[in-house]
Amino acid sequence: MICTDLREYTKRAMTLADVLTVTDLFNAASMMDIGLMDTDPEEMKTHFQTPGMDLGTDTLMIETPEGRLAAFAEVWDVREPRVRAWCWGVVHPDFRGLGLGRALVNWIEERGRWGLRRVPEGLQVSYVTNMPEINRAANQLYADCGWKWVRQSRVMQIVLNEAPLLPELPTGIEIRAVKPGEEAPVFRALQESFLDHWGVVDEPFEAYYNRMMGFVEHTKDFDYGLWLAAYEGEEVCGSALNLIYTTEDPDMGWVDVFGVRRPWRKRGLGLALLRQTFGEFYRRGKRKVGLGVDASSLTGATRLYERAGMKILRAYNVYEKEIRAGKDLTTRSIEA
Repeated sequence: MICTDLREYTKRAMTLADVLTVTDLFNAASMMDIGLMDTDPEEMKTHFQTPGMDLGTDTLMIETPEGRLAAFAEVWDVREPRVRAWCWGVVHPDFRGLGLGRALVNWIEERGRWGLRRVPEGLQVSYVTNMPEINRAANQLYADCGWKWVRQSRVMQIVLNEAPLLPELPTGIEIRAVKPGEEAPVFRALQESFLDHWGVVDEPFEAYYNRMMGFVEHTKDFDYGLWLAAYEGEEVCGSALNLIYTTEDPDMGWVDVFGVRRPWRKRGLGLALLRQTFGEFYRRGKRKVGLGVDASSLTGATRLYERAGMKILRAYNVYEKEIRAGKDLTTRSIEA
């Protein structure tokens, strides 16, 4: 029997002891929405230990009178200056239609207003979320709450029925695996390349480096041999940080972070990095490779992935809510 009186439900912040329960909620919702598992406890524990995240202020659990987790929200507000945060609200399928989704959105917006104290006056603060395109109720909820649809993100995949084509490297470029101790210049190159991505805010490199190294150190089965970087002499031109494991499909490798710096774009390096990545996965027995991409990528990433043979698996709608008006520090466009 489902309790329909939300006044009987309790709210609290999560702790790391709740990781398994929160993971189960995310996976139940994902199975309902897209028919796939979304995550696993180790991945979620790494996520919730991101430097700068405070579970006490950045998460909300809503539990039934019996103590069952019915809904969860988080604000991933870890980048300085804190003018832009990603957020998610998830309702367990058993408890949808009761108004819990709107309660999550209300909390997210309240959390946004609370966070203004940490942002200098005069700067715009906005929150962003995404959800499966096919979850019509969730999309309608955010639209009804005044969130603006801004774009789509997509998951793309290639099926490797045979050994992939060898990369054709631009003259003077070599691709090799990143070794422990070589991370800093590669992360500098990735951070620079991502400044041309929609919605990105420049942040101090030390903060970016610490967050990304935490990801590397805590990711299950992280394989440095799959983290590729392209070099021209000693200069890092681009990189593909790849993961051997994805929860949704054990036969699929994942391109987690991919970027090429401006001076080396439009020279075939991106395609070469992808083909090298496909080859490394193929040698490890992976017959599928996936990644996520902004469907309206300012750098043309979607077209690159299509040229490499990748196809769209599914789409997510991205919504944005302005918490405070002001000067926008995010990337919205780039020079041709």
